[in-house]
Amino acid sequence: MAGVYKSLYRRANKPFYIDRVSLRIYSVEELCYIITENAELIEKDIFSRDLAIWLEGECGARELAAEIIKLITSDARLVQFVKVILECAPYISDEEKNEIYEIIRDMVSSDIYHRRKSHADFFLKKERYMPAIKEYEQLIETVDEEEKFFLAELYHSLGIAKARLFIFNEAVDAFNKAYELDEDPKHEYMAKAAMRLSLSEKEYLAKVSADEANTNIINLEDDLFKINNEFLESEEYKELVNAKENAQSVSDYEAFIDKKICDLKEEYRRFV
Repeated sequence: MAGVYKSLYRRANKPFYIDRVSLRIYSVEELCYIITENAELIEKDIFSRDLAIWLEGECGARELAAEIIKLITSDARLVQFVKVILECAPYISDEEKNEIYEIIRDMVSSDIYHRRKSHADFFLKKERYMPAIKEYEQLIETVDEEEKFFLAELYHSLGIAKARLFIFNEAVDAFNKAYELDEDPKHEYMAKAAMRLSLSEKEYLAKVSADEANTNIINLEDDLFKINNEFLESEEYKELVNAKENAQSVSDYEAFIDKKICDLKEEYRRFV
């Protein structure tokens, strides 16, 4: 059984907002967790005087706050700030800490564009699509047009983020731009998938039948057929069938469906 560790400092009443990852934290432990889980995104601007004030005032971490101020004054390297914070986490092994320090050193030595892409990728992975879209679009505007492969990656990820928000027409445009840059078939496939989801079946068939150069349609339809069958075998679908079969009246089933739709809407709002 794993050991139980007592918190070194108290939990804050007022959270501290970390803009870099768009998260609010309430404790030193949460700060440690953010660093360990998102080492690629950590920048020196996180370790500000405001953070030091919050650590002392809200968490009672006077010594830790003083260490942060000392490092700020001496213009210390990023890894030194991280080491001071992770000293408050005895549950993280030395091996894990060394891995984090190495990641941070590598990130510091990488260029600003790849650091910003890591930031956007973080939002995409965490299903925070609006911040991801903002990051990708701003980065696309700053990258040199000659960086075709890097730009293609950005457009592809932008397309995924927009498709996840059902902005399919704009997703199609993003995937097509990615394909124009490096002609990777995965971009073309995703463009067709987004188009398929944005049109009715009749509109879609009319559009693709007029395009003799379409090579991804069969593969796409095969994949959609598999996905549909997986849904028919899923617990979610079985729940819908059982609710319909066991409903005492049509209004009962409609109320069940309304609740499901409200849950999906709330999930969508969270993504936005």
